[in-house]
Amino acid sequence: MRNYLDLSYVGNIIIGIPPQEFWVIFDTDTHIAFKYYESSTSRDMNTPLSIIYGTGIMKGFLAYDTIQTGDLVSTDQPFGLSLELNKFDNTPFDGFLGWNYPRMSAIGAIPIFDNLKKQGAISEPVFAFYLSKCRVSGCVVMSGGVDKDYYQEGLNWHYVSCFAINTVPSILFTINGINYPMPARAYIHKDSRGHCFGTFKENRVSTSTETWILGDIFLRLYFSVYDRGNDRIGLAPAV
Repeated sequence: MRNYLDLSYVGNIIIGIPPQEFWVIFDTDTHIAFKYYESSTSRDMNTPLSIIYGTGIMKGFLAYDTIQTGDLVSTDQPFGLSLELNKFDNTPFDGFLGWNYPRMSAIGAIPIFDNLKKQGAISEPVFAFYLSKCRVSGCVVMSGGVDKDYYQEGLNWHYVSCFAINTVPSILFTINGINYPMPARAYIHKDSRGHCFGTFKENRVSTSTETWILGDIFLRLYFSVYDRGNDRIGLAPAV
C-alpha cells in the first residue's frame, strides 16, 4: 500500500485476463473504472447501480471478473463497473475495493474478502491494516491472518455480543438541552441467524460529523410530531 499525503492509503490490484492494474482505496464497496471489453473473463454487465459517497457519485453496472490482490485471487468476483464519476477528479486512485460485511454492501454483492474465504484462498476470516507515514512503502493490508510484528502488547477486541445487550450502556442524544437515551436493546439488532450488530450506519451523503439522521430506531422510542405551521418538532417517550 502507498500513503498519499497522509490523507488516503491506496493498494495495487489486478483485474481480468489479460491483467489490468489499478490503485484502489480499501473501503466498504468495490467499484473501479475498468475496461471490461478487454478482458476475456468478464461477464454480466446488465445490472445498473448508483452509489453516493461523501466525495462524489458513481454510476455504472455490476460486473464479474477475476481480481487479484497480492498473492490472493478471487474468481468470478462481483464489483461495480464505473461508467460515470462525479467529483472524483484529481484523485490518486482508480476506485474502491470493498471489505465490508455482505449485508452492508451498497451494491448488494459479496465482497472480495468473503469470496476469498469461500473459495479457500484464506484460512481465517480475518484482515488487518498497518498504516504508516511512509509515502511509498511500509503500509500493509493482511488477509487470512495477522502478523504480530506490526503491533505491541495484546490486541484489544471490541465486539457486540448478544449476551451483552443488558450490560452495554445507553447512548444519549441531547437536543436543545433535553436528553433522549437510547438503550442497547434498541440499537443492537439480532438477525435471523442469531448474530447481533449495531444499527448505526455511515452517512454517505454528508461528510460532516455533526450531521446525524435519527431514523426508525430512534423514532420507535420517541413519538414525534412535525408542526409545519410553527417550524418545530415535538418529541415524547412513546408508549
